[in-house]
Parts: sequence; C-alpha cells; structure tokens
Amino acid sequence: MAHVLGWSWVPLASTAAPLTAPRSVKDVLTDYLWVFLVAMVISLLATPVSGRLARSLGIVDRPVGRKVHKNPTPYLGGLAMLVAWLAAAVLGGMFFLSGPSENTPLIGIIIGCTIATGIGLLDDVIDLKPVIKVGGQLAAACALIFCGVGLKIGDVLFGPLGLTLPPSVSPVVSAALTVLVVLAVCNSVNLLDGLDGLCSGVIVIMVGALTVLALTLARYDYNEVFDPTRMIVCMAILGAILGFIPYNFNPASIFMGDAGSMLLGFVAASLFLLLGENTPNIRWFYAALMVFGLPGMDTALAIFRRVRAGKSPASPDAHHLHHQLIRQGLTVRQAVAMLYVLAAFFALAGLMMVMLRVRYGFIVVAFVIGIMTLVTTSFQLHRMGPSDRISDETIRQLPKEAFSEELDEEAGDSERDEGEASAG
Repeated sequence: MAHVLGWSWVPLASTAAPLTAPRSVKDVLTDYLWVFLVAMVISLLATPVSGRLARSLGIVDRPVGRKVHKNPTPYLGGLAMLVAWLAAAVLGGMFFLSGPSENTPLIGIIIGCTIATGIGLLDDVIDLKPVIKVGGQLAAACALIFCGVGLKIGDVLFGPLGLTLPPSVSPVVSAALTVLVVLAVCNSVNLLDGLDGLCSGVIVIMVGALTVLALTLARYDYNEVFDPTRMIVCMAILGAILGFIPYNFNPASIFMGDAGSMLLGFVAASLFLLLGENTPNIRWFYAALMVFGLPGMDTALAIFRRVRAGKSPASPDAHHLHHQLIRQGLTVRQAVAMLYVLAAFFALAGLMMVMLRVRYGFIVVAFVIGIMTLVTTSFQLHRMGPSDRISDETIRQLPKEAFSEELDEEAGDSERDEGEASAG
C-alpha cells in the first residue's frame, strides 16, 4: 500500500550516509523529552515574573488614545521565553554534544538568538529605528555564519539546477542567502504578532512540523552534529512557547513584544538552515519553507497590497491577514483559530513534500497554491478593504493600535466633510 501511494518518508537512498536500522520514535523522543520539559517549566515560572518586572519598570502597553486594552499590559514575555530556551539549549548541548566542533552550530544559534532577542527587547523599551533593528538581525545572522550554519546552503539550492558554485564563490553566496533567510523570517514573524496568542500559536504549529522532520533524520542518525542540534533547538523552543502561551491567549495578561517575535523568528530561520544542510536532499529545505507558508503569505500579500496602492513596501498598515479576517466580521478568537488552521494546513503540506515521492510533491505544491488563491480571493486578502464590518466588541479586543491609523484617517475625513458642509 505504501509503495502504491508513493510514500518515501526517509529518502536516504540518494545520499552517501550509511543506511542503519532506524531507532523508534519513542526512543528518540525519550532522549530529548527532558529538554522540552526544562524549557516549558522555566517558561511557565518565568513568564509571570517577567510580567511583574515589566510592570515595575514601566515596560507596559498603556491603554491611551485609541489603544484597546482596558488595563496596562506588560511586555517582556519574550525575555521569559529566551531564558527558558537558553537554559534548555545549553543543558541539551552539554549532554548531547560533547566536543567543541559538535557544539559550534548550537553556539552560533545561541549567540544569534541572544542578539536578536536583545535588539527586540531594546525596541520594546526605547523604540529603535528600523535601521538599527536590521543591523541587529544582521549581527545575529553573522553569528550563524561564523559558527558554520548556512555555509552550504548555496550549493544545496543551486546543485539541483546543475550549477556548481566555485569554491571561492560558494561561501559568499551561502552567507548572503543565510542573511536573507534570517532577515525575511524574523520580520515576517514580527508582522504576524498582531493578535493575542496568534504568533505564539502559529509558531508552535510550525515548529511541531519541523520537529517531525528533525525527528525523522535523528531516527537514522543521519548526522552526528546536526541531528542532536536540530532536536535540541526544536524541543527547547516548543517548551518555551508552550510555557508562555497560557498567559498570552485572548485576553492576554502579557505580550511577547518584539523580543519574543525576534526570538521565534530567529529560531525558525535557524531551523530552516539546519534542514537545508546535512540532509538527504533539497526537499527537506523546501518542506521547511512550505511549513513557513502562513507568515510568508502574510508578508507577500502585504507587500503586494502596498505596492498596488502606491505605497512603500515597508510602510506600516492595518491590513495583515488577521486584520483582513476581522474585517470580514470574525472575532479575535475566530480569526486566530482560522489562522491556526491555515498554519496547520501549510505544516501538513510541508511534511507531505518529504513523505511523498517528487511527482506527488509537485501535486501537493499545486494544491496548496490553488487553496491559498481561493482563500485570498474569497476573503479579499489582497485588497485594502474597509472596516465597516468590524464590531465594537472586536475592536475592544484588538491589541495596541491595530486600526488606530485607519480610524484616525476616517475621523479626519469625517471632520473635513463636516467643515466643508459648514462652510457651504
């Protein structure tokens, strides 16, 4: 039956790695389960502490102007997740990665995460300029490159096209691609952080799928360095997010802030790169990108809408996927639930790209494109639609200034109309 369907869960035949009897899923998970538990317990305990610290320092989102929260809501949820992730990752590295060379990729990820989260934390506190934030993301990407993560991604991407990069060019191209991946993923995840529980929940779904990919490779002991590194990073971030989520569901008692979105974005980018190197073939990297489909789709549609409206692609607006769904009359929780479903759809499609043979993988991609086109046109996600279907109750649930700019513009138009009528 599996042969008829074309299942090929671990396509190792195209690699030079020795074929070994696979370990059971239970055995691999048992090895790394404690990493997950350490991260989750620390996150559960650290999140309320971070909330109290944020309140004492005044690092809160205050309900002023058109902001919709009834009470000041603290940031620093991202700091709690960082502490939990770092503790679990460091302990995991000490236990599973013994030699200096084995620790190098994980060290790069740890340094990069610290830099990215630190930049996000500063932005939460003092509102950094965009160029400084990008500079911090570049520094985080450089930490990966210097520690050997992403240095083969150019060969992985161009190899199947029959293009062989010269030895002097390959590292440069790979480094540029690594920087591009980090910048794109970090900023896409940051844009997704617009509703209570949305970003954290979507990333849990995504990392869950990436963990399945990492677990599959670990079962076959495909690479003695990258296998444990992938599992440590996945299990640690899963635990850190799941310890934070109970405090972040609508109505949230704490926000992750830019510190949290930068942490999650950087970890996701690192996992994509880890799945692009030392794997059986390029399909694993493409599968990881498919798993990231929802934030990627949101960013792509945002750029399309802004360019179509004659605005800068980097200009802020309130027309992201979650805003557009709310414009259709959905409540905050309904919009978040629908986006969870879409994230799960992308995650399943990514797993199928590895599970199925190549010819079936193309069918999966075509199916995903068709479904996303249908969803986009049905909900008018590619347009800057009106907000006349948004209920007052929904607006009160929205975080920060989700619609403040748009509503201010509408108020200004109304005042101008009234002025013109008075003058007439």
